[in-house]
Amino acid sequence: RYSFSNDGRLDAGFTMGLSTFQFNLGLEGEVEVSDPNRSITIARDGTEENFIAPVPFIGIFIDYAFTPPLVMRVKPEFFRLEAGDFDVRFVESRWTLDWYFSRHVGIGAGFNSTDLSYSDTGETPLDVEYRYSGALFYLSFVGGSTPAAAP
Repeated sequence: RYSFSNDGRLDAGFTMGLSTFQFNLGLEGEVEVSDPNRSITIARDGTEENFIAPVPFIGIFIDYAFTPPLVMRVKPEFFRLEAGDFDVRFVESRWTLDWYFSRHVGIGAGFNSTDLSYSDTGETPLDVEYRYSGALFYLSFVGGSTPAAAP
């Protein structure tokens, strides 16, 4: 996170980093086997894998303190990569309003939206889509003297 402007009321700049997502990928299917005696065996089988995928991002942020205890935060982040058979897209946006009822503790609420897609059109095609949108409610703890300057 790097601030281009921070006057105590407005803090604005850019962000970059990694988001991590835990995926659960499951495959299931039927196997049919026939022998020379014409008997057919059908079996149902499946497998499941869990993995964590890091997703890089760049973005911007704007934190605006209407009053010292009331801070609005807006933060869109994105990443896009097309290379060969791969196409990866990540877009996340967040809008929140924080109220600091004490010097170091506050509560917040807002809206968050995440859209992640991965597509591989190579030898083993794979498409993954993850979308989430919803309300946020949280408790904040900050150091320093002004909530507007806090991350």
